[in-house]
Amino acid sequence: MEETFFETLERTRFVDTLLLWAALLGPLVILGVAWALRKHESVTAYRRRWALAAMAAPVVWLLWLIFNAIMNHYGLDSVFGFAVSAVIFLVAALFMVAAADLLEGLLAGPTIESKVAEQKPAPANPDETPPAGTIPPL
Repeated sequence: MEETFFETLERTRFVDTLLLWAALLGPLVILGVAWALRKHESVTAYRRRWALAAMAAPVVWLLWLIFNAIMNHYGLDSVFGFAVSAVIFLVAALFMVAAADLLEGLLAGPTIESKVAEQKPAPANPDETPPAGTIPPL
């Protein structure tokens, strides 16, 4: 009998190997690009997003290992195994949200909005009326 595509993937552990390499090389590539573009506005304004992107591949690999361990123990047709996986993925999502909030405080840099606000000159007298034909500031 001929082996199916999914049986080949399972036998060769191709997905496991692919996710492992992504977990190892993904953060290095993302941080390398961020370092190369460190002066660019997209990196300085969104440091937290770059850090979260670097953390994503190892988290996906870890969740894949946990999911496989649960499914190997309980089987693919187990409702309890599915519930355990769902709870673990929910907890992982909450940890990523907490990491995003923590990184926002640690890596807070100038935002695009603050750079735009720096470029606009402030009026000498905020009560003075603007010239005709201009929109008053909010």
